[in-house]
Amino acid sequence: MSDKPIDGPIDKLVDDLDQAIKNIWRYQTELDGDSEFARELTRRMTFVRHWYAVESDEGWLFAPSKFIGYEGNTARFYVERARRGRDGRVTEKTLKRLLETARPDVDDELRSDLQRFFEEHGHSNPNKKAKIHVLIDDERRLSLSEEDIVEAAMGQASAVDRLLRRPRPTKLSLEDFREARLKAEEIGRLGEALVDLYLRQRLKKKKITDYVWASDINAIEPYDFRVKCGGSWKNLEVKTTTGDFTREFHLSYGELREMVRGDLPYRIVRVYEASGDGAKMRISRELREYGCSIIEVFKALPDGVTPNGVTIVPDETMFGDETSLDPLPADRG
Repeated sequence: MSDKPIDGPIDKLVDDLDQAIKNIWRYQTELDGDSEFARELTRRMTFVRHWYAVESDEGWLFAPSKFIGYEGNTARFYVERARRGRDGRVTEKTLKRLLETARPDVDDELRSDLQRFFEEHGHSNPNKKAKIHVLIDDERRLSLSEEDIVEAAMGQASAVDRLLRRPRPTKLSLEDFREARLKAEEIGRLGEALVDLYLRQRLKKKKITDYVWASDINAIEPYDFRVKCGGSWKNLEVKTTTGDFTREFHLSYGELREMVRGDLPYRIVRVYEASGDGAKMRISRELREYGCSIIEVFKALPDGVTPNGVTIVPDETMFGDETSLDPLPADRG
């Protein structure tokens, strides 16, 4: 693991309950990741002495203070802070005002759920000195993570797994499933429209020579945009989420094949925190070599087996700097 400091909002403390709850959800997602930082996050669970809990529709969710207490936290930021020896008392002081009074009525349930949480992540028991603090729920309960439901409806394996691994496995009605698929399509379309606006702005400023919104013309194209810079073209595939940058995304076999066998360079445009107020964006490096490494793994599959695609966990090193995307004009929003 590199000793190089990372860039990010690593010292901004949360200042309200919503931010703390968002970090609790993110902690569940980060633990299920496959990066070196996710594995280190899981390993460090046994070191934690102060767990913070909030009640959801699926049971109690847990996260340590040093994860909840910093705004926009990720596994990477958490591990970096731990290596720098950050004092957990700083975040504990911040979170203290968000705690309920003692809840003896749920002590046994909390302990049982925390024990199960540890076992699900490969540990036998929490730290012997571990304490559980309950966050105020402000007369409301956490509902299902909307991003997980939308991504599960699109067949993303990791999202399905998270829903099924919850203390009370999630069930979706056929109508809920259809609504989630429509929501996913709306989010995808929003991301493409935001990128289209960005490219039009770039074209007007003569930062690019030309571009085509390919998937708007032909919905089965294995990329969304074809962009010309100077005398050369490249393909851009937009992957959008209302969540943060670290959310996984699905790459279809057709997209992967174009990445590897296509005539033009292929890049992923990661659009995240998408809403009516705009979004953030990071563009990947050229990915032909990356795609070849995935195709090589597919060669080991039995004859007659072809995967639909793969789920990708965004790697910071694959993507460039963050860019803000302007909201759509009122007549397009």
